Amino acid sequence: MKATLLSLFFAMTLSTLAHAGPASTIDTIQVKFADPTDGNVVLVTWERTAAGSAPASILVDGSAALSVTSREGFNIAEVTQVPEGQHLFEVIEGNSQIGFLSQEVVSFQIIGKFATLSCTVDEDDCEIIVTGDTGGPPSSYVEVIIDGVLQPQQLEWEIFNGNVFPFTGTFPLETSGVHQIIAHAVGARGEDSFENGSYRQEGTTSCSSECGGGGSLSFVPGLCNGIGTGPSGRQPDISSAVFGLSWLFAGTRAPPCAGACDANGDGQVDISDMVRILNYLFSGGPAPDGWVDSSGDGVADPTCKLAGAGDDCAAGHDACGG
Repeated sequence: MKATLLSLFFAMTLSTLAHAGPASTIDTIQVKFADPTDGNVVLVTWERTAAGSAPASILVDGSAALSVTSREGFNIAEVTQVPEGQHLFEVIEGNSQIGFLSQEVVSFQIIGKFATLSCTVDEDDCEIIVTGDTGGPPSSYVEVIIDGVLQPQQLEWEIFNGNVFPFTGTFPLETSGVHQIIAHAVGARGEDSFENGSYRQEGTTSCSSECGGGGSLSFVPGLCNGIGTGPSGRQPDISSAVFGLSWLFAGTRAPPCAGACDANGDGQVDISDMVRILNYLFSGGPAPDGWVDSSGDGVADPTCKLAGAGDDCAAGHDACGG
């Protein structure tokens, strides 16, 4: 009796192994998210080690989703209209399973977290070089904050190199010492940008330099009078809006940096900018344009910005290092 049971168990085990096959020969990746035509699309890839070709089926949760021809070597097929959720994908040839893999399918693109983030300094040209990559789907762009100042240059992802999506950017350095780098992978879907949750990932790093002079001018958008409050010294209060209104309509003293009064970021300073500041302070309106969530709590923080030619800055803000 024992011999019969052992023989039966051994035969069932061999049958199961023959059916299961090596799971490592199949892979899946979602390439479209709620596409208007194809819905959620998953690419299924597998390797056929046997010579020749054979009819095959791709199963999703045990149900046939696609009939294909499996050829010797690398194969790829596109499964469309996959519902949201966790699904089991299988590739079957006749009664043999080439492989299987579980894949979560979503209707929005999740940004891959930074796999690496680093910086180096070119002391000869006095530049900081920020590099990084993500192992998952890339975001729309990467924004970089150096020593609390949001850099105007948005970095684009380079072509997938088989393992990661890399990016690199070069920024001028104005001061020596240890530089704190914050990089945000910012996502967008259609015309809507998403600034938190799955659509924003953050990485931090630092590096030191010995080059740099006294620094360029920087300012906090919305801090029209150049005088901030709060722990960072960058938070505007009502005096900022009053200062701007007096400058615009009473001809009083000009701001130290006119670009700081452009609270809505439209390139000009008028009453709408002061209204933006007041709405932010007293009505829960949006923060001045150019602020970023540097703390990762979902709330935009007062952020220093490098002054450009059109910002008309006679002096930088003390809270940004002058």
